[in-house]
Amino acid sequence: EDEKKGKEIFQKAKQITTVNRANRKQAYQMFDEAAELGYTPAKEQVAWLRLMGSQREDQFIAARQVFQELAEIGRPDSQMVKAP
Repeated sequence: EDEKKGKEIFQKAKQITTVNRANRKQAYQMFDEAAELGYTPAKEQVAWLRLMGSQREDQFIAARQVFQELAEIGRPDSQMVKAP
């Protein structure tokens, strides 16, 4: 149930990011909410946003942790953090 709600929130957030002059802050908050509800694509999106959008070390660490969790369940985009 939570993951289904997370998917709905994620899809709405994706729509916001495609609108001209999108309210990205609102979309990012929605991505976070969907990720907290356990929706895997939202977790990936949040990790990428943290990785690419911040110069703070704690954000890089948080992104790496999410990518590691997702790599463990076989998500292809998350495999980059696995050690050889």
